[in-house]
Amino acid sequence: MLRRSSGDRARFLEAWAYGLRQVIAKEMGIKVEFVFPPPKIQAINGPRVAGLKLFGGYRIGDVVSLLERNGMANLRQSIPKEEDCPETIDHRTDPLTGWWGRWYVIQMAWSDRLAEKDIQTQTLLRGSAWAELETEGDFWLAGLEEHYEPVRLSLDIRRGSPHYFFLGTTQSGKSTALQNAIAQLALCPNNKLMFIDVMKKLEGLGILPALKQCVGPPAVTVDDARDALIWLRSEMEARYEGGSRKERIIAVIDELPGLRDDKTCVEIVEAIASAGAQCRISLFLAAQHAIEKALGPFAGILKANVSGRMIFHTPQLAGSVEGMHDSRALVLQVPGDCWALNANLPPVRLQASYFPEEFLRGEKKWHFGQPEMGQWPRIDREKFDGNGNGFSDELIARAVAFRLRGRLSGESTRGYGRTVIQEMFGIGQNESVRLIRAADSVLDEIWRVGKKSPPRQQASV
Repeated sequence: MLRRSSGDRARFLEAWAYGLRQVIAKEMGIKVEFVFPPPKIQAINGPRVAGLKLFGGYRIGDVVSLLERNGMANLRQSIPKEEDCPETIDHRTDPLTGWWGRWYVIQMAWSDRLAEKDIQTQTLLRGSAWAELETEGDFWLAGLEEHYEPVRLSLDIRRGSPHYFFLGTTQSGKSTALQNAIAQLALCPNNKLMFIDVMKKLEGLGILPALKQCVGPPAVTVDDARDALIWLRSEMEARYEGGSRKERIIAVIDELPGLRDDKTCVEIVEAIASAGAQCRISLFLAAQHAIEKALGPFAGILKANVSGRMIFHTPQLAGSVEGMHDSRALVLQVPGDCWALNANLPPVRLQASYFPEEFLRGEKKWHFGQPEMGQWPRIDREKFDGNGNGFSDELIARAVAFRLRGRLSGESTRGYGRTVIQEMFGIGQNESVRLIRAADSVLDEIWRVGKKSPPRQQASV
């Protein structure tokens, strides 16, 4: 790897700064100050991008627009934080920003000759890292950020996110990053895996669906996906009722829009996204676009309950889910250039790493073979399809009885609401609201058939 000490890169940055200054002076007739190297924000010198800090007064927006139109730069950061650039502050000036003038960090991609695209994960795993992956099993190294530090993403809700969404168009590096995450998590024997892809039949995940740690066979039809998810939902309920939570289950659903028209699949994904983390069940969801029309009902689920992201290049912005896909994805290069986000960390720009398939095959760290189950059980399908809401009839009956006591009590109804039901049945917040709606619809029908009006004071959601 070239690393940021490369003389070629330093000369490239100097030449780029000189060229930018000449273009701006010629096209706009104004003087722009470049800080090279910047005193507080060092020049961006990562695997795939270069950058400079630029100060241009109140016409800086016009300057950046000019550079973007000519393909010479992309906007990187506007108005750096006070702790990064204290020399730019003068609170007596602009009443809106409190800044004198405006600073930007502009960026561009390295040329192919200077870029580092081939970052193999095994080169990042030094010292005790292999042992940590095998024992902890709740993190993976996603790649290198701009200062050449490995980016560590975690399934621990305090340090990362229990669920991740991998977004990127064809050849963007999305499937490679997904494979990289699975391969590292598969090093821990306490991690179990299941794979679902009804559109491309898991063609982007190489040999990983053949890992011995798979719970069942790859689900490549909607019927198999439904059976696999019903089993996973049953496992989650069993864990809430006192079953073992030692083993983590990671459900990998590639090409997520392929399941959008199956109501049972959608409802179970929603249930697991909202409550699975509490019983060590995680989701890795992947799609090529964040367009709301393509994702269908999954759009709201992703926005509400899946905070982890690896965003690769996607050309469509119009119609995308709010907060899921923004201008960051439009300026990414391919392959492997991406943003990593979760609820606890600021967005990190990185070059994703990968394991070569021959390395996965040749190393004895991974075990391939038959899954634990030869096929997904089908005996519980009616349990989930019969009432059309993803809950078992037994669970709804218990909720109906509980809410009925609340209606008949005639007392304060706070003890029969969402929070109590959430704790009583061991389900998440979104699930508890849906369960109350399902139970109350049954109660309303009971009152209607019995021609009896419910008491005035009803249990509140």
